[in-house]
This record gives sequence, C-alpha cells and structure tokens, in this order.
Amino acid sequence: MSTLSFNVQGPKVFLVTQGALPNVMQQPTPTLDFSMAQRMGCDHFQFGFKARNLLNPRNRQTHLFNGVEYDWSSFTRGRTYSVSLSYSI
Repeated sequence: MSTLSFNVQGPKVFLVTQGALPNVMQQPTPTLDFSMAQRMGCDHFQFGFKARNLLNPRNRQTHLFNGVEYDWSSFTRGRTYSVSLSYSI
C-alpha cells in the first residue's frame, strides 16, 4: 500500500501586534508526503518507508508595511526519511 499526500493552507494570522505595527502573517506552505508499506515473505514481516516534506518549501512569516511585504521569519524544515521493519505474530 502506498500513499502520496499534498496539503496547503491559505495565509493566516501568526502574530497579532499592537499599535501601528502590522500583524505577522503565516504564508502558505505546501507539504508533500509519501509512505508505503509492503508485507514480505510469509506475511509476518512488513517493510515500511516514509518520506516527509518532499518539497521542502520556505516557511515564511511576513508583515505588510506601506504596500511592501517583508519577511519577519523565513526558514526551511528539511526533508525526513524513515525506514521500518516490523514482525507480527
């Protein structure tokens, strides 16, 4: 069995500020994940593989000032991979 999943959310308020300071907004950050599991041999063993955040996009929090969008914070989370082997009785 294999699964490929994609998710993205629209912009949302990340930090509410006071006074004349603009609010900080979380910009859309798409994610793409893949997972698979395969039974092996006599159905007691199962091999699994997962890959997360395959697109590795920039995670951006921004604020708008005088019509210009500035980065408040910008980083990437990195990709993660995992392999598993399980045995069921």
